[in-house]
Amino acid sequence: MMQLCPLEADTSWAVQVRQLTIHPHQQPFIGDLDALLQSQQPGVSRHVMVQDGQTVGFFRLDAQFSASHPFAPEGALGLRSFFVGSNYQGQGLARQALQAIPAYIHHLGLPASQLYLTVNCKNDAAYQLYQRSGFVATGELYLGGSYGPQHIMYLALAVPASAPASAL
Repeated sequence: MMQLCPLEADTSWAVQVRQLTIHPHQQPFIGDLDALLQSQQPGVSRHVMVQDGQTVGFFRLDAQFSASHPFAPEGALGLRSFFVGSNYQGQGLARQALQAIPAYIHHLGLPASQLYLTVNCKNDAAYQLYQRSGFVATGELYLGGSYGPQHIMYLALAVPASAPASAL
């Protein structure tokens, strides 16, 4: 059962995230994992995806996203550095996590109605995954990425009345 949790909730999770393998072709899109884990940016929280007690992925939620990304409306959250370790890919875990994120954000008490992300134009697999998970492409490109142009996508965060408990 997929669980989303703040990284700081269990000290062993940071160790497990460091042990996740990233496919070489995905590395430029994710960046330096150690730097992500050590980063203490204001408004940016770090989270893990846990499946059957094992950390399988990582992501960050950026409450200050609109301040550095003018295309995002004020108050929108940003989804950043989302990845599932290569040993766990192909099992539907990324999609499960993406589907659980709206309820998780609600559970965290984050007051946002939209979740924005950018996905590199060279990363078609991730773009397709985000689309299948309900994200909508704006049709615009973000040109501020260090690895080339990125599609801008967003997800409305209307949380259903009966959010699955496994998402919390």
